[in-house]
Amino acid sequence: MEVYPHDQPIPESLLREKIRDCDALLSMVTDPISAALIERAGQLKIIANYAVGYNNIDLQAARQQGIVVTNTPDVLTEATADLAFALILACARRVVEGDQLVRQGNFTSWSPLMMLGADVSGQTIGIIGAGRIGTAVARRAYGFGMNIFLLG
Repeated sequence: MEVYPHDQPIPESLLREKIRDCDALLSMVTDPISAALIERAGQLKIIANYAVGYNNIDLQAARQQGIVVTNTPDVLTEATADLAFALILACARRVVEGDQLVRQGNFTSWSPLMMLGADVSGQTIGIIGAGRIGTAVARRAYGFGMNIFLLG
């Protein structure tokens, strides 16, 4: 087993060199696994993509070589829904603007309407796509007492 030791994408030239002797490849979504690269992999049996998707891999070329391709579906559903809801809250409650105000030294005193923003609770949210992520965002919205329109 050989592990690329850097916390950044492996250079394609190094991957091209190393893939010749690999039985298995644990790739990242940032690694383009092209047909040309797959053809260089003489004994490769599996490409395990460390990502939800696999659009970085030439699936047809892998299939033609009899190489199994796997991915990690559903591992980012909750994290993505958390971030989507964090963005909703940040926009509604003007979090970024408030942070900038304080960091720039412009906060001088509290006032009743300063950076008030908008309520999220009781508002209506429209979510396009009733897949895993859309459903997870809807669960969060339900917790805030929002009216939920889930489309698709």
